[in-house]
This record gives sequence, C-alpha cells and structure tokens, in this order.
Amino acid sequence: MMLWTLNMEKLELLNGSSSAREAYAYYMGQILKDVRKNEKLTQKELAQRVGVHKSYISKIEKGIIEPDMTMFFRIASALGRTVELIPTV
Repeated sequence: MMLWTLNMEKLELLNGSSSAREAYAYYMGQILKDVRKNEKLTQKELAQRVGVHKSYISKIEKGIIEPDMTMFFRIASALGRTVELIPTV
C-alpha cells in the first residue's frame, strides 16, 4: 500500500485564496486521475468502490469540486493508498 503525505500547514494556507484553492482542486484531481489510471480503474469502477456516482469522480478529476477529508480518505483507500497527515507546528 502506498502512502500519501498531506502537509496540514500548506492546506491551511489555501483557505484564504480562491485562486490557490482552485489550483489545489485541479492538481489534486489530476493526481487522483493519474493514480486511478495507474491502477487500471475506470471512473465507474472507482465510484463503485467509494460508493458514489461516477460523475462525482469526474468532477473531482476536473477540479470542479474538492472532496471533503472523509471522502478523500475513502478515495485514497479505494485506490490502495493510505494518507498521513503532518501536523502544523
């Protein structure tokens, strides 16, 4: 199982800037898309594993929406990844 590390300080910095938030959503979506394709899963297959509609996965991959943390963990798990949070000091 692969590990993803999220730096909480960087996530907190995104709260104030809408353009930074949009960029974050876009790049997060692209990373998820790349991992999904590496795992040879379709959007529909990933959606079924997570328990959502495939259009939800599509919107995440396009950067239209951001999954909340709970959903992010569910998607990561469905992709065979674990997530480690690095606390802000």
